[in-house]
Parts: sequence; structure tokens; C-alpha cells
Amino acid sequence: MGIKGCVIMENEFKKELKWDTFSQKDAEELLLNTFESEVSHTNRFNSEEARKYFRMFISTIMIEYDKYFHDYGIEIYYRSKSLKSIIDKVLDYMSREDASVLKYNQATNNYDFFVKNITDGFAFKIVMKNRPSTFHANNKEMQSLIDEKIKNQEFLGRMQEFKNKLIDDEFSIKPNYLYNVTKRDYYNNCKELIQRILTTISPKATKLISHYHDLEESVDETLKIIYDIGEESDMIDKDDYPSDKLDFSKLLQEFSARIYDKLDLEVLTRQMTSLFKNSQLLDKLHVVHTKSKPKTAASGYVSNFIFLNTPFGEIECQLQSEHEYWENNFGYSAHSRMDKKKVQRYKIPDSKNKKQISTFRDFMHYVSPKSYHVTFDNVEKNKVLIQGYSDYKNYRNLVGQVPEGSQQEKALIKYFEKMYRVRDDIFESLGQTHEITPYDINKYLDSEDFKQILKDDTKNNINHTKGDVDSEPSL
Repeated sequence: MGIKGCVIMENEFKKELKWDTFSQKDAEELLLNTFESEVSHTNRFNSEEARKYFRMFISTIMIEYDKYFHDYGIEIYYRSKSLKSIIDKVLDYMSREDASVLKYNQATNNYDFFVKNITDGFAFKIVMKNRPSTFHANNKEMQSLIDEKIKNQEFLGRMQEFKNKLIDDEFSIKPNYLYNVTKRDYYNNCKELIQRILTTISPKATKLISHYHDLEESVDETLKIIYDIGEESDMIDKDDYPSDKLDFSKLLQEFSARIYDKLDLEVLTRQMTSLFKNSQLLDKLHVVHTKSKPKTAASGYVSNFIFLNTPFGEIECQLQSEHEYWENNFGYSAHSRMDKKKVQRYKIPDSKNKKQISTFRDFMHYVSPKSYHVTFDNVEKNKVLIQGYSDYKNYRNLVGQVPEGSQQEKALIKYFEKMYRVRDDIFESLGQTHEITPYDINKYLDSEDFKQILKDDTKNNINHTKGDVDSEPSL
């Protein structure tokens, strides 16, 4: 599979190669060696040594963050890339001019082929879960974000007051809807909400902005119609609210969720940048902050990336507010990036056929990343809990990669429902919880395992250079 991918790219190299010193056989060998080297290098994150190191690394982040920013709270989600995903990305980078470079080496009278660093072989997200109320900061940029948040909170209060005219008891699962506001007031408030939501969105999020502009145009058209037929002063009815297409309560919820995003992300970015640069414990783990980069996609996806060097290579950390994390998984940005997503799956094996089960397990491990969720223990102080997902859960996560409500999702749900009934027969790992304390981290730092990792890192850095190819954040 990998060899075919390398051969396909052969013609691209013919434009660069000096065939008097570099034969077609040499070109094929260079491509194959580069492919194997890059896959092997990135797949180091799936070794048992790497898993143990990163358990300590992630736990250190949690403990150090709580030590210096105790009023705030975070959770971490991390995963190591599947072998399939690693192979796909290596082939992608090798075939792209912006992700690879071919250089003639005069010393060896040969060519070297460099590929951009794959920084998400191991990747993690830090999500801000709670924060204290903030009303003042010495930094002007921070104060500007605080002022914006306060204005949005005041606007939110006014909109909540209007909502109370629509619902008698908003905390009931069977609310009593009130129809004592005019159509003009209702749709004007909807429009005002949409316009305020737009102020919270980055100009780079063009698809998301277009989505809200479409809603605004729909409101304008509705207002024109009720004006033309003289219903401006009529009271709203069930055709107006609640509605699946345009709903004041839904818009209010979307606005309310967004008003803390900018400030939360800025605070978290400053905190984590300081932590990665100044933590003595992270320094002992040989973690080095290299650079940071904001990322905003047209779909509305928002995250700040921090790149770190570790003994296993460069990795990327994504920082998000709690709402942006939700939005990326379930909101508009999630659905827009899933439009053309296809999921590879394997026929469910006969639970009594050992050969089929073995083949299925090989496929499942090939396509499934290993994912983890990290929190603090709520009983013992400074104890970090790392919950490793079961094999079934890691494989089932593929469902979340297709559009909600699509035929593909419906088929996948049936697929996994059937698989769930025989999961104990076909899957090995049921997931594992790791409990890590500061004592465990310090013990690890003095261990022979960690010393060996540092020795291997020195050898790896000598044998795996990247030339002039830069890294970039990925989604």
C-alpha cells in the first residue's frame, strides 16, 4: 500500500532529478526509504514507552496548571494517531510541494528528500471548563475583551427579559408558551440577536457568517411580508414560535454560549504559554515550547495551537473554550467539515471464528486512534485520572465523523449496535484508568525508562532531520 503510493509520485521527482547521477532505481529507493522512515518515526507515539511518557507529561500539565491557576479548571483530551492515518498523512506530505523538498547533497553526490514534520502523531486539546468572574485587567487587549464581554452580558440580560414574555416557565420540560408579543417585536429581536452573534464570530469564519446572514435575510423577508399584509401589530402564534427554522430561544442560546469564547481562549493561551515556557517540572520532562499559531476555519472552528518539542518528536496542543470544543464536535463547524467524510469499516466477525476475529482486530487497530480523557480525581487532591477508551469506544468514535442524521450515520449506528452485542467476544481492551500523582511523576523522572528515552531521543535527532520544511497546524 505504502509502496504503491510512493511509486505514484515518481513522475513528480523526474522534473527535479539529474538523471546522469541519479537513476530511476535510486529515485524509487529514496522514496521508499523516506516513506518507511517517516511512518516509523511518527508511529513511535504508539509505543508503550511513549504512552507512559505522555501519561506523565499530561498529568504534569494538569498538576502544574492547578498549582498556578487554581481558580480555573481544565480538562484534557488526547490521542495517538492510528497507523492508517499516519500512512495517509505521510503519503499526502510526500506528494505536496509545500510539504516536502528535494535537495542535492554535494558531499554524498546524492539526493536527500525532506518531509514536513507531522506534528499531530500525538495531539491533545486543553479545554477551559470553569473560570472566575473577570472584570478588570492591566493588559489593554485583555481589558478590551473584558469590556466586550460585559456589554454582551448586558445585552443578554435584555434578551432574557424578552424571552420571559415568550415562556411561562423556562425550567420546565413542558413549558407553557405565551403569545402576548407582537410579530414585529418578535422578529426584530430575532434580527438583533443574529446581528449580535455576528460580532462574536471571526471574519475568517466565512461559512458560519454566511449561515447567519442567510438567517438575517429570512427575518427581513418575514418582516416585509407581515408589513405588507398589515400583521405587524398582531400577536405571534404557534406558526412563529417555537420553530425549527427560526427560533428566538435557540438564537439566544447560541449567543449566550459565545460571549465568553474570546476572553476564555485569550486567558487560556496566556496561561498555557507561560506554563510551557516556565514550568521546571515540564523542563525536566524535556518539553520545549517552539511556537504558537491561531487557527480559524471558514466553518467557524476556532483554536489556538501551541507546538512543543518532546523526546518523541514535535507535537501539537490545541486550546479551546468549552463552547468552541462543543461547537467543534457537535455544532455548525462539526457538520460542515463532515460533508464528504467517508468511514472505513470491516465486516463484523463471527464471534466463534477465531481467524475472523483476529483479522478484524488487526483492521480495528489499524484504523482506530487511541483516545484518552483526563480530569482530576474528586476525592484525592492532586491525583490525575486518565481514562483510556476501550477498543470498542475507539472504533465506534468513527460514528462522530459523519453528518448527524445522514444515511451513513444511520447505517453506522446499526453496525455498531450489532457489534455491541458481541463486543466481549471480539474486542480485547475494555479501557484502562491510570491514576497519577506528583509522587509518580518524580519517580518516573528518576527511572531507567526515562533515561533510556533521552538517550534514544539524541540518536533520533541525529538521524531524523527536516531540512527547511516548516510545520503547520492540522485539524
